[in-house]
Amino acid sequence: VYAVRSSKEKFEFFITYLIVAVAFFIHQLVDLREGVILYVIQGLAVYYIAMTYKNLLHQLFSYTIYILSATYILVTPIERVLSLPTLNWIVVLASILVFIWISIQKTERDEHDIFKIGGSIVFSILSLIFATEVTVAGTNHLSTNPQTLIMTAVWLGMSIAAFVIGSLKTFKTATYIGVGILFLTLFKLILYDLPFIPMAIRALLFIVLGAIGLIISRLFYKKK
Repeated sequence: VYAVRSSKEKFEFFITYLIVAVAFFIHQLVDLREGVILYVIQGLAVYYIAMTYKNLLHQLFSYTIYILSATYILVTPIERVLSLPTLNWIVVLASILVFIWISIQKTERDEHDIFKIGGSIVFSILSLIFATEVTVAGTNHLSTNPQTLIMTAVWLGMSIAAFVIGSLKTFKTATYIGVGILFLTLFKLILYDLPFIPMAIRALLFIVLGAIGLIISRLFYKKK
């Protein structure tokens, strides 16, 4: 590939075989469950090559490898906090950020918002699912009441983190995501958590939610 890099036709021919060869090498090298993150990394690498040389076939290769490997990871349940599935999830979340960065670097400026907004939404949804699974795995030895409170606290923490990122980076999408998670937490509290939470803790939770909502609304609509 390096030797024929000056010839577009030969380069694309050999890079295609290299992609396939690496995929077969990973398949022979490790078990799918243990080495699926290698496919995620390969998918990202192929995407970078495809975007650099503007090759549609290689883009299709990258999407196929990445989506199949990431889907396998996402449907694998997390049973323990410190486990291989947890590591795989972290790699997928990090790969989404890398995917956004590559897309921004290799596309025109007028396309950047599409990747920023779309990628941020996907990243936030998957982060919420990941946090929920890890929390469930880490609190499965507790009773329902503490589990519910810890889950609500984790969701609130994510909401605050998203809003802070949106405020510091002047990234409105993160701000909207933070508000969305806050409302989702409120709905969860009202529709699911109330039967499992004592009255005093309910009152405290609603006060905390209300205070966070007031702070967010004040900052959200603050005039410069």
